[in-house]
Amino acid sequence: MFFGEERENVILGLDLSTIPIIKKLCEIGERDILVIEDSVEPGAYTGTYYSSGFVVEKMYIIFSRDEKPLLDELGFETICLRPRLRIAKPGDLFSKISCWKKDLVPWWIPSEFSEICFMKEPGKIIKERILGGCAEYTFYSPRKIDPLRKIIVLRNGRVIKYRNLIVAYPINRFFDRISSKDLREKYINEILKLKWIGLLSISYGIRGREPNWDIILHATKASRTHIFITVSNMLRHTAPQNHYLINIQMSYCKDYPPPPDAISRGVAEIRWAGLLDSEENIVLERIFVLHHMIPYGADPNVLRELKDTLSDLNIYLLGIRGEGLSMGLRDQINRHTSLQGIIDP
Repeated sequence: MFFGEERENVILGLDLSTIPIIKKLCEIGERDILVIEDSVEPGAYTGTYYSSGFVVEKMYIIFSRDEKPLLDELGFETICLRPRLRIAKPGDLFSKISCWKKDLVPWWIPSEFSEICFMKEPGKIIKERILGGCAEYTFYSPRKIDPLRKIIVLRNGRVIKYRNLIVAYPINRFFDRISSKDLREKYINEILKLKWIGLLSISYGIRGREPNWDIILHATKASRTHIFITVSNMLRHTAPQNHYLINIQMSYCKDYPPPPDAISRGVAEIRWAGLLDSEENIVLERIFVLHHMIPYGADPNVLRELKDTLSDLNIYLLGIRGEGLSMGLRDQINRHTSLQGIIDP
């Protein structure tokens, strides 16, 4: 006899590859969906935070107009514009963003900046339009996963028996929680080879007149920041009157770790970029550490074999984090089509 909960679909990982699945399951009347992610605010890369009159995102995904219809279809409110762009230091920007690994492509910024698009309060949209009314969200991550009995145990003690487990969670973390000795022995060596590029997303709320530049790019090692964004210039609702909001992004990896003083270093760099007159005018500082942005190092053929093996157990790996494969925004969003039998029975 089983004394825990029973769920038809458990979705481990809330990102751009699972949002379409949740939306489609809701549209066909599913109401027994459990969505699990580590963040208190729903989303691996998204999350809208409100503080002192500022509206701050965990990170700012910038995309092209060609990708806008994909996000519009998911229910996000999107805005496109032509930013005032300054190249502070020319160079190989995408290599810098990818932790100086030239074969990797960052998916959260466009290939060029003559016109850019943003989502407006994506975390709020996820809560109200994606999860609202049909899916339960919890930030208690898994402690143990038994793929043979189809049971997942969460850190708060909940025990859940599932029919389908859809995983867009970091595959290395997921694998650490699998109880199957056979699976671990067969794939552990390749999983250990998998490395990740992470991102520090730091936002500053500043008192004063907003600067002229919307986007500043810095493509050399002289600065840890690779992109400076004057968010409130483009998304006017994000700062109170007589204040403005700046976001900067710094990439990191095992070979190029994050600076221990990231916030204070960021302050120095926004001053250098001409986006801040005095530190005394900073009224808000928020830093978000996003660990799993671009995967590299593992054999994709072995990872695909693992994916096929798990699918026979009704565990479906999905997206950048679940599959351990680098892919663009469009590919992430369209990944749900491989699960057509689940989302459209």
